[in-house]
Amino acid sequence: MLVEFFSMNVANPLTSDEYRRRICRAIDFINAHLAGNPSVDEIARAASFSSFHFQRLFRAIVGETVAQFTRRLRLESAARRLRSRPQDDITGLAYDLGFSSSQNFAKAFKKHFGVSPTQYREQFRDVPGGVSLSAGPVVRDWVRVACDAESIAGSVDVRDVSAFRVVYRRHFGSYHNPGLEAAFDDLVRWARPRGLDVVERCIGIPWDDADVTAEDKCRFDACLIVPDDFLPERGINWQTIPAGRYAVYTCEVVHHDFDAPWTALMRDWLPHSGYQPADGPRFERYRTDGSDDAEGRWRIDVCLPVVPL
Repeated sequence: MLVEFFSMNVANPLTSDEYRRRICRAIDFINAHLAGNPSVDEIARAASFSSFHFQRLFRAIVGETVAQFTRRLRLESAARRLRSRPQDDITGLAYDLGFSSSQNFAKAFKKHFGVSPTQYREQFRDVPGGVSLSAGPVVRDWVRVACDAESIAGSVDVRDVSAFRVVYRRHFGSYHNPGLEAAFDDLVRWARPRGLDVVERCIGIPWDDADVTAEDKCRFDACLIVPDDFLPERGINWQTIPAGRYAVYTCEVVHHDFDAPWTALMRDWLPHSGYQPADGPRFERYRTDGSDDAEGRWRIDVCLPVVPL
């Protein structure tokens, strides 16, 4: 529903842009405060909306109530943790994500995924990096040929990354939907008249795991790195990518197969690295544009926040 709303032809595109910006701000606030149980009033204030009509507006645009959306993000975050860090205590995980008890968490988790948290975790306990092996033959063949554990090790650098600011356009829906490319095109059209260089400054943030989140609900931010002193403008969202330690995998992507390097990093490198995924956004930094390459080859950095195991 979000994609449909944001792609509507309206009489005043600035109004549409402003609604998009504020709803994205509300979503960002929820995402940043999952464990804190923010009230509807707090979320509405963060998005500069009146709380009186905010719930109805949010549901009309997003397709879920604030409570449904927040609960789903919590459960999907829990599923990712259970896949990538199966050693974590389930009760502690429940409290970390704002559930009042492990029993309430288990009940909600089973209702959403059809199995208990323990059963879900067991499915991935012996899978390197918690990566699903049902990603499809294209991903598996690419990984087997080009990304075994030894070959990928020399291409991954664990480094400390300083915080940086980006402006972004958000796409809702499948990561393979053409609307994702349109979000980048829209961002570039916005940036160039303002003298912002786009070469090697474009990054993408896939917020959700397509193995966990329904495709139509996945979120992807098309981003452009901006100077620290950049002043935000009306109609454009901005956010700060937090400082931290990242595993940076420099690689090539062919024919838009951006799933492959993530699978390689999580399955072939992570289990042997002494690290585990940290909370916070992962992102892709695009060094070259495969759309301009005759063979469709992209040169990218795949960046995963990590902490010691």
